[in-house]
Amino acid sequence: MESDERELYSVGEVAERLGLHVRTVRNYVRDGRLKAVRIGKQYRISRADFEALTSTPDSADGAGA
Repeated sequence: MESDERELYSVGEVAERLGLHVRTVRNYVRDGRLKAVRIGKQYRISRADFEALTSTPDSADGAGA
């Protein structure tokens, strides 16, 4: 298991990378827009889930509302 595959980000790290407030990222997690795992009282976001949020939905599940 390489560290690249298992890399986890905190809510603060994701917020910093996206230029968003920490509360906004937490709301994304609670609303289901960003997948996260809760460890204790903190959320951790996998690299794949972070990239899924930042990528544009071409032919994935972006079917529109």
